[in-house]
Amino acid sequence: MMKKKYKSKENQLQFQGVNGWGGKRKNAGRPNKSGLVNHMKRPKISHNFPLHLNLKLKEKLPSLRKKILLQEFQKCIELAKNQGLYVIHFSIQSNHIHLFAEAKNNQALALGMRSLAGRFAKIIRAYAASSITAKNKGSVFRGRYFVHVLKTPMETKNALEYVLLNTSKHQKLIEHMDLFSSARDFKHWDKLLGKRYASLIKGDAEFYKKGEMNSPHERPPSEPRSWLAKTGWMRATSL
Repeated sequence: MMKKKYKSKENQLQFQGVNGWGGKRKNAGRPNKSGLVNHMKRPKISHNFPLHLNLKLKEKLPSLRKKILLQEFQKCIELAKNQGLYVIHFSIQSNHIHLFAEAKNNQALALGMRSLAGRFAKIIRAYAASSITAKNKGSVFRGRYFVHVLKTPMETKNALEYVLLNTSKHQKLIEHMDLFSSARDFKHWDKLLGKRYASLIKGDAEFYKKGEMNSPHERPPSEPRSWLAKTGWMRATSL
């Protein structure tokens, strides 16, 4: 009986050579379960794109929703302009802050946030001096601030709504103008909410437009400069 002849393994298995590293796999590595922003390189910042920023307070500190802290925070965002950070809208919650802002570049954002967060942290620390534990001494905010670069009309519209109506969303209340935000300085509620522009917000907006109610903010936030923050986001209302 004749034996079958097989080709050698060398002839059977021939692969193309691959040079270099194939790159990092998606979702590879240990997952971030800390809830803090990682220390990866920041995205590129440009004056053409507005930003959604978020600062988280450490645990066991008093609520930030105090009138005196609101007034001091407004001074902080005013001074941050000197470093190139322009806060257009904000929302102060009990343990975190949302900002809708613009910066010329990464350096302006870094210097502006250092100014804003540093000054406000000193104010919070002084206000809460009696309740700060040894564990909470030092930094007031948890880790790095979060930043999301807004590049489309829809992203920008969603960020505006999220910041301005943050209290309503958190507490599951009827949409209203929160005193601890810049909602009362916003002038385009009808375009932002569309058919939802009714009830409390519509009433307040009409009062402010007529000048029958004074804004509680001595220092209104900065005017938008980028196309997206000015009018570009309105395109998303018709999508």
